[in-house]
Formats: sequence, C-alpha cells, structure tokens
Amino acid sequence: ILCMYYSVTSLALLAKSPTEENEQMYLYVEKLFMFMVVVYTIFALFIGIVITDQDFATELVGGVAIAANLLYYASPCSNLYHVITERDASGMYLPMLLANLATSLCWFLYSWIGLGDFNIAIPTGLGTLLSIFTIFTKLYLGDKPQDKYNKVPLLDEENIK
Repeated sequence: ILCMYYSVTSLALLAKSPTEENEQMYLYVEKLFMFMVVVYTIFALFIGIVITDQDFATELVGGVAIAANLLYYASPCSNLYHVITERDASGMYLPMLLANLATSLCWFLYSWIGLGDFNIAIPTGLGTLLSIFTIFTKLYLGDKPQDKYNKVPLLDEENIK
C-alpha cells in the first residue's frame, strides 16, 4: 500500500512542474506503476486459481513478500555509487531512513523473539542491517554544501549588459 501511495504521490508531484525531464520521469513512474499493478494482479489470479496446494501457495506468497521487503530496504542503496563518489548523501532522506530502521527492527525482534520464525527474522534482520548502513552513510557523508561561488548567474538582459 505504501508503494502505491509513493507512486501516486510521485506522479502528482511530477505533474505539477511540467519540465521535459519531469515529463519523462512521469511517464517512467506511470509505466512502472501500471506494470506492477498488472504483475501483482496476474500473480494473485495465478495463486488463487491455478495453485491448489495451500501450503505451497502460502510459501510462494511469503517468498514474494520477503523479496519485495528486501528490495524496499535496499532501495536507498540504489544510488550508493553516486553517494560515495560525490560524497553527497543529500538524496537520502534521514527521517525515512530512521522510519525504515524502526520498522525493520520491530519486525525483526517480533519475528525472532515473539514468533521464533526465522523465515521472517532473517530478511527483516537484513533490512535492519541495510537501514543501519544507510543511516551511517548519511550521517558520515552528510549533504554536500552548496558552493555559492560556482553558481552560474542567470542570463537576462540586465546581466548581459
């Protein structure tokens, strides 16, 4: 549900500033969103109609959920090369990283201590480690300071004279 909210919010924000780059990003996000809706719908139909073994269906749905969960926790690492080479972690939003850590840590502790279910504890533990890593990366590198002397002045008639 959160992924759908993020996608729809991104589409709304991209539509508000109609630059060429935003229009391309809008189309990309829209296509990705629609693709995922179709894939999840086909997957749900396949599980509900084709697979008759309930234990296998449960394992399959659980495996897909765990994979999606790991991708979610690994998503801040997707631009890690850029963050490290530019020494600029401004693309990482600290409150979201902290929320990821809190969520993954709660699920890890609950699944390990409360349920004793390592099928959930191991992936959420990895999510916790990824969250800790991204938070330390953000805190260590920080945001790249804006250099006010390297900005290109606006080219209007007054600056050209």
